Amino acid sequence: MTVKVTFNGFAWSMRLHYIMENAATIDEAFSLWESTNNTMGMCHSFASATEVQTAQYPAYALETMKGYTSFFYDNNPNEHSPTLTQTGAQTQMGYPMKDAVYRTNHGYDETIQGFGQQRVCAACGTYVEVDLSPWFGLNN
Repeated sequence: MTVKVTFNGFAWSMRLHYIMENAATIDEAFSLWESTNNTMGMCHSFASATEVQTAQYPAYALETMKGYTSFFYDNNPNEHSPTLTQTGAQTQMGYPMKDAVYRTNHGYDETIQGFGQQRVCAACGTYVEVDLSPWFGLNN
């Protein structure tokens, strides 16, 4: 099993605490996020209730993996594209919505979706890269 993780950075809970403690605006939160490193893949979000009427994007959903973050704002066109094929039929996973950011345990970002034999672990939205074919006889 290969997991995309690193110890070079804040643990995710400490990172979010650091951002909440030090950012007064959504732009500051965004900058602080980008100035620190992802240690593993998780789904996060941050928002500014005081900037709902003034910021272009007062909230973001974030999909991460080691060294990479994809930011999704409300009504993001990138949320329309992701599909999931499990039974041979393609199923659209998401829909852009005005004034809403949300995440499931499935990656919507192309880079995160296309990363090797990625599977998504149900616990905490953690992205892990696992080749399950030896156990399930899959030919992906």
